[in-house]
Amino acid sequence: NKMRQGRRALIKPEIILQQKGKLLKHYIIVKFNPSFNYHDVLAPIQEIFNRTLDIEGVHSVNIHVRNTHLANRYDLMIEMSLTPKALVLYDKCEAHNEWKSVYGKHTQIASASWTLAR
Repeated sequence: NKMRQGRRALIKPEIILQQKGKLLKHYIIVKFNPSFNYHDVLAPIQEIFNRTLDIEGVHSVNIHVRNTHLANRYDLMIEMSLTPKALVLYDKCEAHNEWKSVYGKHTQIASASWTLAR
């Protein structure tokens, strides 16, 4: 399992691509700055991630909003089900770049991980 934290990419395509024929789960966990009202931008965020469904091998995208008001919890979990090749393509796609450039500046913490789907 490889992690990406902040803007420092640690996901190595050669490791991901070794998982041929397997389906992955890719999770993006985000905590926004307290002054940023993420509820107002859920629809545009969903639109960005819906565009990733056009990438061959991306099977689904689900955005989960936190269900508690505790300050020490993340705000969003974006869950993608995709092939290893699609994860590599996603990492380079316009939607991913837009997500990072538009919303990255509003995050306190962002991390991503992938695991084999069960």
